[in-house]
Amino acid sequence: RFLRPVCYQNLPQGLLPEAIRDGNPAGVSRLVDGRREA
Repeated sequence: RFLRPVCYQNLPQGLLPEAIRDGNPAGVSRLVDGRREA
Protein backbone atom coordinates (compact mmCIF):
# COMPACT_ATOMS: atom_id res chain seq x y z
CA ARG A 1 0.00 0.00 0.00
CA PHE A 2 2.84 2.41 0.76
CA LEU A 3 6.11 2.52 -1.17
CA ARG A 4 9.50 3.51 0.13
CA PRO A 5 11.69 5.27 -2.44
CA VAL A 6 15.10 3.66 -2.90
CA CYS A 7 18.15 5.30 -4.50
CA TYR A 8 21.08 3.36 -5.96
CA GLN A 9 23.27 6.37 -6.77
CA ASN A 10 27.00 5.59 -7.25
CA LEU A 11 26.58 1.90 -6.33
CA PRO A 12 28.92 -0.54 -8.17
CA GLN A 13 27.20 -2.58 -10.90
CA GLY A 14 27.94 -5.84 -9.08
CA LEU A 15 25.84 -4.75 -6.09
CA LEU A 16 22.80 -3.58 -8.08
CA PRO A 17 19.74 -5.80 -8.54
CA GLU A 18 19.99 -7.59 -11.92
CA ALA A 19 16.91 -5.80 -13.29
CA ILE A 20 18.56 -2.35 -13.14
CA ARG A 21 22.15 -3.11 -14.14
CA ASP A 22 23.65 -1.55 -17.26
CA GLY A 23 23.00 -3.77 -20.26
CA ASN A 24 19.78 -5.09 -18.69
CA PRO A 25 20.88 -8.75 -18.31
CA ALA A 26 17.42 -9.75 -17.02
CA GLY A 27 15.67 -8.40 -20.15
CA VAL A 28 13.21 -6.30 -18.12
CA SER A 29 11.21 -3.72 -20.10
CA ARG A 30 12.05 -0.29 -18.67
CA LEU A 31 12.49 3.41 -19.44
CA VAL A 32 16.04 4.80 -19.40
CA ASP A 33 16.36 8.57 -19.93
CA GLY A 34 12.84 8.60 -21.41
CA ARG A 35 13.53 5.86 -23.99
CA ARG A 36 12.10 2.33 -23.86
CA GLU A 37 14.71 -0.35 -23.32
CA ALA A 38 13.93 -4.05 -23.45
